[in-house]
Amino acid sequence: MAQLKVKNIGPIMDTDKLSDTYLNFDGVTVFIGNQGTGKSTISKLFSTLSWIEKALVRKDFTPTYLTQYKRFKKQLEYQNIANYLKADSFIHYKGSAYEIIYRESKLEITEVANLQNSYDFPKIMYVPAERNFVSSVDRPDLIKRLPLPLYTFWKNMNSLKQTSMS
Repeated sequence: MAQLKVKNIGPIMDTDKLSDTYLNFDGVTVFIGNQGTGKSTISKLFSTLSWIEKALVRKDFTPTYLTQYKRFKKQLEYQNIANYLKADSFIHYKGSAYEIIYRESKLEITEVANLQNSYDFPKIMYVPAERNFVSSVDRPDLIKRLPLPLYTFWKNMNSLKQTSMS
């Protein structure tokens, strides 16, 4: 089970008043709340951090590589949330293989278990709220400046359609 604690990121402010400040991700997790309260922010952060953990286990890059030159921020840019980080932002992700902490504008990554041979490599994808848009347009890939996760969703959906037609 992965856990995530977030503070002062986008619409998410102080979470210290909550009795259990870590969100537990085990199976299906549902967020319910008003617009603009951080549901999508949490989902995007969790998706990104889970993907980073998977990439670290696969050795796509090293912790040192990711902690340099604002590369973590570049990962958040894909979800269009990099500008949500502030000087006092805090993220603590506890995964099965890695622990990732972002504080004081610095990233720390610690391996908690070597799961190279036993890690379940899940398909990780944030499904954007704008997903209905791709069903109403013939070629969304030709439209400029759509959110990057929407292109990824469309490509995966298209691939599944092709597979099911075969």
